[in-house]
Amino acid sequence: MDFKNWLVPSVTFALFLYTMLFIVVYAIKVGGPNINFFIDEDARLHRPQTETEKMLHDISKNFSR
Repeated sequence: MDFKNWLVPSVTFALFLYTMLFIVVYAIKVGGPNINFFIDEDARLHRPQTETEKMLHDISKNFSR
């Protein structure tokens, strides 16, 4: 009985750490190592350049109201 009391939480924690490591490695592979975690003000104030971007910007602005 004592064996289960420490084995099950230990294995569960090891699987949790393995999963977190997998998520971190996948995120770095997909986005690269230099990703900002917060949106800076310059990116937020980006003006649409093409007609398609303007249309998508208007649609998203209407949804956010």
